[in-house]
Amino acid sequence: MNTITLGNLPIEAWLGIFIPLLIAFIQQRNWPSWARTLTGVLTCFVAAVVLHVGDFADFHSFLQSLTTLLTLSAVFYKAYWKPSGIAPAIDNMTQFSSHTDDGVSAPPVE
Repeated sequence: MNTITLGNLPIEAWLGIFIPLLIAFIQQRNWPSWARTLTGVLTCFVAAVVLHVGDFADFHSFLQSLTTLLTLSAVFYKAYWKPSGIAPAIDNMTQFSSHTDDGVSAPPVE
């Protein structure tokens, strides 16, 4: 596979830096820890598949991209996006559940 770059970094690096924001949008605060982790892993897996569409003969390159995405997304989430409050803010703004924190169902929106 030819490496796609943006600036001096490969596209996997850029995706790994910014994919935690997408993960924060998808996952829900009330999900158990295992579901939140699985959402992150599956999001990175889908991104790696998209990067390698039509090029699955090079499985080693796919695994390298997946590993890069998983590693960078975890590092940048813990080192930047979470402490800065950006990822938690996205997580809080994108709650799709109709339940409140006390477990009582919220009234329907008219």
